[in-house]
This record gives sequence, C-alpha cells and structure tokens, in this order.
Amino acid sequence: MTTPDREQALGGWQTINLNDKVRVRLTDIGREHHRKRHEEIFAPFGDQYPYTPPTTDADGWSEFQHWELMHDFGAKVGLGMNVPFETTIQVPAPVSTNEVGD
Repeated sequence: MTTPDREQALGGWQTINLNDKVRVRLTDIGREHHRKRHEEIFAPFGDQYPYTPPTTDADGWSEFQHWELMHDFGAKVGLGMNVPFETTIQVPAPVSTNEVGD
C-alpha cells in the first residue's frame, strides 16, 4: 500500500503537540540506552539520583512526552539501525468537542 493510500486508510493525519504523551514499546536496546543515559547524566552525583526505569503497562507500553522521546532516543533511530523501540507509536486519540463538554 502506498503512503497516500495508507494515510487515507488510517483516516488522514492527526495533529499532536510535542508536549503530548506518546506510548512506545521499548526494546532491550532502548531499555539499556535509557539506563546508560541516566547513569551518564547523573554520574557526578553518585547514588543521590538512582535510576528508575520507565513505567511499563501489562502490554509493554511505556509513556513519554513526545519531545522527550525524540530527545532521548532520536540519535538511535534511523534506517538500518537497531531501533530502541518498536516502530508502532501510540498517540492520543482525538477527543470530539461533544466529549469535552461545552
């Protein structure tokens, strides 16, 4: 299926903000990168800021702000690379104005 056909089948584009939450399923590479990045940043502080892995739900999804995901993992994502998370990303579903209330 070509990209325009796929976009049409998915209902078009959905606009999200960089501050919106997105969900990904981290791979072992992603979990290791997340841990190492924390250790590098907080090494000068010793054990004052212990590492806490991302919270993962029963289906394996971890939640990040969109900008945070790009900042933390962007250099690890590219064609032919062992990416740090599965290639499907969940974004918030649009809410109709009827659901929000007037």
